[in-house]
Formats: sequence, C-alpha cells, structure tokens
Amino acid sequence: MPMRYSTALPLFLMTLLGLAACEQARAPAPPPPVPVVTLAVATEAVPVAVEEVGRAEASNSATLLPRVGGQILTRHFEEGQAVAAGDLLYSVDPATFEAKLRSAEAQLARTQAELKFAQDEADRYAALETKRTVSRSQAEQFTNAAMVLRQAILAQEAEVEQARLNLAYCQVHSPIPGRAGAYLANAGAFVEAYRTPLVVVNQIDPILIVFALPEARLPEVLEALKAERLEVTATVTASGESRGGGVVHFIDNTVDPATGMIKLKARFDNPDAFFWPGQFVRVRLVLRTIPDALLVPSEAVVKCPQGTCVFLAGADAKAELRPVKTGKNLETRTLILTGLQPGDAVVVEGQNKLKPASTLKVVGR
Repeated sequence: MPMRYSTALPLFLMTLLGLAACEQARAPAPPPPVPVVTLAVATEAVPVAVEEVGRAEASNSATLLPRVGGQILTRHFEEGQAVAAGDLLYSVDPATFEAKLRSAEAQLARTQAELKFAQDEADRYAALETKRTVSRSQAEQFTNAAMVLRQAILAQEAEVEQARLNLAYCQVHSPIPGRAGAYLANAGAFVEAYRTPLVVVNQIDPILIVFALPEARLPEVLEALKAERLEVTATVTASGESRGGGVVHFIDNTVDPATGMIKLKARFDNPDAFFWPGQFVRVRLVLRTIPDALLVPSEAVVKCPQGTCVFLAGADAKAELRPVKTGKNLETRTLILTGLQPGDAVVVEGQNKLKPASTLKVVGR
C-alpha cells in the first residue's frame, strides 16, 4: 500500500470516531424525576353535612301584663336577672281589691243568713201544710224563696272567688324560668289590666337555633329523620366557639315560596348561656354517614380527556393517569365514587408537572 494511503486511513477512522462521539454528546438527556407527594387512599366513615347561617332564639318568651289595674307598689327583680317560674316580679296596690273581697264576703254571709231563715220557714210551712193548717201555695212560696236564695249564694260565691283572684293578681309572678329583660314599668307607675306591659322574660335553657335549608335538601332531611335523630353543631359567628348536641325538633310545614327555603329549629341545652337570643350562628347539620368512603384532597383531582382523573404513583415509579368518578366536595376533600381502590398512592402535590409515564421521585410532605 502506498505510504500516503497507510497514513490517511487511521486519520479517517479517528475522524469518524470523533464525529460519532459528538453526535452522542448532542443526544438529549432524559428528564429528571418529578418530585411529588403521595397519599395512600384509605376508607373512612364520612359524615355528609350541610352548613347554613342561623340565629339563636328563646325557647319560650312571655310578655308579662297585669291582670288588674292600679299602682305598682314594688318591683322585686333587677334587669337581666335570672328568674324561676313562680318568682314574684311586681306587686300592685291591693287595697282596692281587699275592700272588694270584704264586701263580697259580707254580701255572701248576709245571703246565707237569709237562706237559713227562709229554709226554716219553708220547713215549718211544709209541716203545717201536711196538717192542712196552711194552703199548699203558701208553703211553696217559702220553698221557692229558699231556692232563689240558694241560686243567689252560688252567684255570690263566684263573686267572692273572683275578688280573691283579683287580690292574688296584685302579685305578678313569672310564668316561666328564664331571664328578665329591661324594665317596662317601674314602682309608682299606674298600669291597666291586660294592656300595660311590665317586662319580657325569655327562657334560654333550652334554647332554639333557627335556620333554613334549600327545598332541594328536604327529601334528604325527611329520609334522615326516618332513620335517626338529626344532630346539629352550631358555631357562634362572633366568637368562633362551637357546641354540638343540638337536635332538630321542628320542620316547617311549608316551603317559603319567596326564597325556596324551609325553616328548621334545633334545640340545645344551654345551662351556661353559651348561646344568647338573637345571636347569629353557623349551623352544621349531619344528614347521613358514608361508612366506607374514599376521599382525596380536592387539588389531587385534575381535568383529563376522560373527564376527571388523578395521578397515581405506580410500582415502577412512573405516573399513571387514572380516570375517576367523583361525588360531592366535603370541605377540602372530594369523594371518589369509582376508579380508586384502598391503598392506591395518589399524587397530591406536584401533579401539575406530570404527564402520563413521567418518572416520579416521591418525597415527604
């Protein structure tokens, strides 16, 4: 082989090897693994609840009116005071009613004496009539007189009873336990029977929480009531403090046509005045419980050509796009109806950087 060819061949081969090395260096490197956080799906019992704004309301309220008119002598309570049923709150001047009672009792005693005399005369004339000493009509006159006086006594006994009631009505008692409101009448004021308000007493233990639900929820509510009692949790809007244990005891018998809402009331024990009439609260009503629910964080659910999907971390550290059927959103989580099984590792962070078959690097949250 000529010298020039023997020298050129190795140079040619070296050039080819260099070109091949350059081409290999220009080939794109595989993308790095995408860091993600996963969550192993597990079943749990999940309450299905609705939340609405409500208002606290006294379970009973009484506006006290005097049953007799007159001047108030004494007020026996302070504004805002807790009172028991039967507590004395006001005293009306009883002098007039004491006099009327004495007059009625005196009239009754007089008529009773007249009856005794008339009955004695009727008995005497009845005896004489049997001996034919007096006529029958004469004897019947005294018998009828005694009968008239008996009827008069019945009427006068009723007058005495009414006079006693009026005297008793001079003392105004609270008909219910609760808290007294502001004074509507003070000592020395003149009041009119059944017309002048004295004070309002509100019963706050138990207390009612009044709220409304959309009429679309009514079938769920009625179905839940068939199975068990409906429990309510209420959170005071101003303080953010909550209390459970309320029970729905009233569902209105009509839907408000103007709003499409139906009114409900829940009763809460309230011995410590945790709720106060007029307060606004957030009501949470548990309608039912799903025993074996699968829930994922709502941000794990993504849109895909099939509708809704989640990314799973496969055993080969590859991302799998899994179509799922979702139910209702429960606060920050979404109910998965189909598409997942307990134990599936769902990507809950980093899914926005994934594509099907992406390499994953599972990191802690």
